[in-house]
Amino acid sequence: MMMRVIALCAAFASVAGMPAQSRNFTLKQALSAPFASDLVASPQLGRLAWVENQQGRRNLWMAKSDGSGKYVSKQLTSYDQDDGQEMYQIAWTPDAERLIYVRGGDSEFLGRPDPNPALAPDGVAQNIWLIAATGGEPRKLGEGYGPVVSPAGDQVAFLSHGQIWAVDLGPDAAKAKPLLHLRGDISELVWAPDAHAIAFVSERTDHSFIGVYDLRAKTLVYLDPGTENDAKPVWSPDSRRIMYEEFSIESMVRDGTGMKRLGPGFSPSWSLGTMPPETAPFRSIEMVAGDGQVDTMLAVLPESISVRVVGDDGSPQAGAVIKWDWLFEGPDTVTVRASLSDHFVATNAAGLSSVQMRLGSGQQVLRVRAALLDGTARKGEVVFTETAAPKP
Repeated sequence: MMMRVIALCAAFASVAGMPAQSRNFTLKQALSAPFASDLVASPQLGRLAWVENQQGRRNLWMAKSDGSGKYVSKQLTSYDQDDGQEMYQIAWTPDAERLIYVRGGDSEFLGRPDPNPALAPDGVAQNIWLIAATGGEPRKLGEGYGPVVSPAGDQVAFLSHGQIWAVDLGPDAAKAKPLLHLRGDISELVWAPDAHAIAFVSERTDHSFIGVYDLRAKTLVYLDPGTENDAKPVWSPDSRRIMYEEFSIESMVRDGTGMKRLGPGFSPSWSLGTMPPETAPFRSIEMVAGDGQVDTMLAVLPESISVRVVGDDGSPQAGAVIKWDWLFEGPDTVTVRASLSDHFVATNAAGLSSVQMRLGSGQQVLRVRAALLDGTARKGEVVFTETAAPKP
């Protein structure tokens, strides 16, 4: 607030110091200058779109090249009221001939009650609209936010009332309808490049999953569901794999097999080009012994924690490297942490990999994860639960 007062005072002082012939430029003119935001480039044809706020009247604009290196701009929508309704989440169709945008609602706190600062007696709504790049009357696609256009350009998926909805973009298309019914708070919709599946994040209070919905098979798969916060799904260029954040960067085949842990990091992104060939998943990891043990603090659990790796035909898989790690649940205030005898143990001739565990000095429930991370597993990990109890 202080900076705004200083700026206004400076503006007054500047105007006061101008020659008489220059004083026609008023403070009102300075404060009513148009403000542009949300600039989005088209995927082809070299076009640009943005939102322009002129004295509270927000409208969608588009610019295209005139062929000489200059750009010619055009106002596409004609909202003529300062009604406080935001315009945001602009998206181009793949052919750059149409634009999607959201009008209404709160762009910062999506899904909350729609602000109505102008006190419109009929109320307001958060709606998704489609308009041609040449202008004309916009078409309402549905109520919601977070629109993502299919790479095929034939439909839009979006979020509405906590669910994923979709609507066709054809001229005679039916009304929007929900794709499926889900639990949790849904976010981060991402189309597969082949336009046949959608990945998303399902938040469940203290953890989250990556979900994949196949539109052709009408099947839903959660990738490596657990108690971690999985986020930021990114499709591979061939639509086969999804990379995402968990403890580290991981990737899985879209059907939930072939898990690979790629290393520490965040905000994953695929390189461009052709994906290299990879071995189809052909084996699984299964729990053998050591789950559910309870012992006193600092004790070594009496039974080894063991897994077996088997092929699709049930044969033991020797030489498969298992990564062992653990995550305890509770406050990080212990003086002696739990420990494992090793973190990378290859399976023996019987397909077994085992570790010993020493409990820590706190009363904790610990989860021990054994994971096969080379991309060959149909089922890539199992999780054991162990408990450290206070000494009698």
